[in-house]
Amino acid sequence: MRSKLHTLKTGLPRHIVAVACVSVLASLSLQAEVPGTAKLSGTVTASQGFTAAQVYIRNVEHGIVYMVYTNQGRYRAVAIFPGTYEVSASTKHLESDARR
Repeated sequence: MRSKLHTLKTGLPRHIVAVACVSVLASLSLQAEVPGTAKLSGTVTASQGFTAAQVYIRNVEHGIVYMVYTNQGRYRAVAIFPGTYEVSASTKHLESDARR
């Protein structure tokens, strides 16, 4: 899946790379916090600095959306249903394309 780089009117790149998406299925099969659920973690990076980002984790099969905040670029979602997810992130001035 290729993502496209978009530019806001202010000229800031909208694309943030959610690094952990590469191995979503592998990390979902690792140790779960709650029986029958999984966890997902990763890092959000951008060409410009940011203090915090909202990370949206959407279950492709069921349309369930989880939202978590980053802590120094890192995020972690626990007790999510196993499956295939699209992950995207946004801050006040930056927004990413969804990644699977």
